[in-house]
Amino acid sequence: WNTSVLPSLVHPYMAFCVATNSRHGPVQSTTEAMPCGCRDHSVQLEVICVYLKCLDLIILFVCTCRPAPQQFIQQGLFPCAPVFPKLAIELDMLELAAGLFFVNALPNETAWAATLMEFLNTWGYVFATGVSI
Repeated sequence: WNTSVLPSLVHPYMAFCVATNSRHGPVQSTTEAMPCGCRDHSVQLEVICVYLKCLDLIILFVCTCRPAPQQFIQQGLFPCAPVFPKLAIELDMLELAAGLFFVNALPNETAWAATLMEFLNTWGYVFATGVSI
């Protein structure tokens, strides 16, 4: 991960952020990718994707010129394995989980509510008061 996969994802992630207005715009997601036609033998992967709203099964064709992690980042997903992942998680879902488990690590309703309010505030949903009854 640290020496080859993550460094190779920096530029695709930056391009993804530009294309989606810092991840606030629509994602150009395809549920099925076509083989690239290169000379390398491409491998077909069936991957379960975890989104905030649903689960989805997508098919990727992976080869040396189009590795799976880069294809996932282009679709707003992060793979759970560096080479042939079977699971990918939406970047927004990872952001919510990171805020919940690492920033507000207390296991109570206040931490959950604070994390959810902060996450929704970043998407433009602002609550008028701290208490909404």
